Amino acid sequence: MPSDPPPRCHPLTGNLNNKFAVDVSGNYRMIFEGYDKNDKLSIKKSEIVTIQIVAIDDYH
Repeated sequence: MPSDPPPRCHPLTGNLNNKFAVDVSGNYRMIFEGYDKNDKLSIKKSEIVTIQIVAIDDYH
């Protein structure tokens, strides 16, 4: 993840637990998972080096 994080990057909960979201426009968010240098799922922003986009959705 960049050292200058995208605006409103935040972890999700519930059925989207262990995922993050960033604003795209209006109510739409890009939902993604983060992975560490060993390709293990991570929720620690400081460990994330790659992401996988899961969806762009209005989950509100």
